[in-house]
Amino acid sequence: ILEGRLASVKVLMLPCTLALSEEALQAIEVFVQNGGTVVASLRSAQFDEHGRRMPGRSSFQRIFGIERPSQTHHAGEALLSFRHQASPGAASRSMRVRSLAWEDLTPTTAKIAGRYQSGTPAITINTLGKGRAIYLNLFPTSGGERQAIMNQILHWAGVRKPWTLSTTHGLPVGYECFGFIQNQTHYRQINGV
Repeated sequence: ILEGRLASVKVLMLPCTLALSEEALQAIEVFVQNGGTVVASLRSAQFDEHGRRMPGRSSFQRIFGIERPSQTHHAGEALLSFRHQASPGAASRSMRVRSLAWEDLTPTTAKIAGRYQSGTPAITINTLGKGRAIYLNLFPTSGGERQAIMNQILHWAGVRKPWTLSTTHGLPVGYECFGFIQNQTHYRQINGV
């Protein structure tokens, strides 16, 4: 992040990134302003790079368009409704997700893309400059739920799978794809999961 390599990145994932320096947050803000998408999850950036608690970090709150008024965490079942139209024709999706944890937060400029039954935001999307910042105020318990949420986030960010693997019955299956380029030859390795 601090080496200026974000220009070639479309989506920056910050899973469980508890500590971030102010310099890293400034670079992330420029990345989003220039059209990138950043995704952070529960409790991100609550500490600086030295492990010092940083309550109410204005740079984080500005990027994600949320306020986190307390350090209170909860657990329970969530009904997430993906109804935010981040791009024309974006898919709507509803699913019940069991989350291990979430925190109290209030959107300031972010739009709510999914909520808990209590009304607490579970997913928020903040438009900033040409890009967006997505906050996942959840920790889903199942891999299938995580995959469905990630697919939706990538859809919002305009990332498309180059192909889809399916069973002989036409059902989609998950896969990992690794690639590299050597002497203008593109290599791909695909592993079904």
